Amino acid sequence: MQEFLFILRNKIDESYVCKFDNMPKYMLLWSYWVDDLERSHRLVCTSTLLQSAVTLYNNKKIQYLPFVYEQEEVKGVVSGFLIIKAKDMLEAISIAERCPNMTYAGSSIEIRQMISYP
Repeated sequence: MQEFLFILRNKIDESYVCKFDNMPKYMLLWSYWVDDLERSHRLVCTSTLLQSAVTLYNNKKIQYLPFVYEQEEVKGVVSGFLIIKAKDMLEAISIAERCPNMTYAGSSIEIRQMISYP
């Protein structure tokens, strides 16, 4: 099994506000999905992220990132991450497609294959 990083992003608009109105239902769906990953020994770790960040560049410049990020002219937030185990990228995509986060318009999951060094 290989490890994959899922980066969860949410677009900031009416659907995101709606998500907070339905938080108890969403959290129940989320816990079912994560529990299924744990039972199948696919979940390595997961966490929610605070919405502010700091980027340190090699020239020692520090950039403080605001609550929202701008990517391709879409405002949104990185809401969390998971590291999961899957046999290949296609299986990782299949797992990500079942994430409750994907039920909201403008949500996305960036999937990155992880490698380990000796």
